[in-house]
Amino acid sequence: RDTGDVLWVKKLPQFVNPTAHEEPIFWAGPILANNQLVLAGSNGHGLILMADTGKKSLEFELAGQTTLSPILVDKTLVFLTDSATLVAYR
Repeated sequence: RDTGDVLWVKKLPQFVNPTAHEEPIFWAGPILANNQLVLAGSNGHGLILMADTGKKSLEFELAGQTTLSPILVDKTLVFLTDSATLVAYR
C-alpha cells in the first residue's frame, strides 16, 4: 500500500570541479522514459536513473552543454544543446 513516504533521494553532481566548487552544473528534467528518469546537464552529460530506485543506469556525453530538458518522441530521446545542436538517441 502506498504511504507517501520518500522512496529514495539521489544527490547529483553540483560542480564540474567539486573540490574548488567551480563551474556549477545545472540539471534539466527529469523526464520519464521506459521507467527511467532522463536528465540533461549543463556539463554536457546526460544521466539516466532507474525510476524505482534512483540507481544510475547510464551517464553519457552529449554533443555539448544543455540547459533544456530532453523530450521523448515515440522511442527517441531528443536533446537540444545550448549551441543549437539537436541530438536524437534511440
